[in-house]
Amino acid sequence: MAEDRPSAVPVVWCLLSAALFGASTPASKLLLDGVGPLTLAGLLYLGAAVATLPFIRKGGSPTRRWAPQNLRRLGGAVLFGGVLGPVALLVGLRASPSASVSLWLNLETTATATLAWTLFKENLGPRGWLANGLVVVAGVLLAAPEGLKVSAHTRSRASPAITGMSVRTRL
Repeated sequence: MAEDRPSAVPVVWCLLSAALFGASTPASKLLLDGVGPLTLAGLLYLGAAVATLPFIRKGGSPTRRWAPQNLRRLGGAVLFGGVLGPVALLVGLRASPSASVSLWLNLETTATATLAWTLFKENLGPRGWLANGLVVVAGVLLAAPEGLKVSAHTRSRASPAITGMSVRTRL
């Protein structure tokens, strides 16, 4: 009798996605030497759009897909997550070391949970708050030695840009 095991394919895709996401910040830092933040953000999202083209017609209800409320949500997601967020990320990346930016990207998790709790009344219990607090503390501890070597002027420009990217992407 064959045992029903879940497929490992989704796990492999998730691990590959995480690895590529982790590599994207240092790779973007290298590319920023020859390309501006706005151009690079556009190229990155053009590549993402081309990669998702084969999957566009699959899944979801065609009637719900074109509903006005869903189009507004999609427009907001494209504006905040596809335009403002990436540009803020790349502006911050240009002004600071890529290792620090990679650590600052952990704020995305915390921003997502906080915005969900604030705007959508999602339940975030004590363990959720603890986990988010630990993510922030770990990022600060890991970034502190690098952050102390960066000038105050650079930190004052880069940190708000990355934090803004984290919040805008989650809106």
